Amino acid sequence: MDTLIPSAQEVRDKLAPLNMKDLELLAERSGVPFTTIYKIQRGETANPGIETVRKFLGHMPAVPASQEAA
Repeated sequence: MDTLIPSAQEVRDKLAPLNMKDLELLAERSGVPFTTIYKIQRGETANPGIETVRKFLGHMPAVPASQEAA
């Protein structure tokens, strides 16, 4: 089990390269609302809940979709 808890900045850094379509895909796959992920990416949510981050972080390898189509 991965016990490392990423900092809010590390999470934002992982989300930074994703465009809107990528965020929508991540939201769909993880079950976390798009607006929640978008606010974390933009820094509007300074300290996202660890359970929220865990829900979408595991889906990060499957995204970005924009690069899959390239």
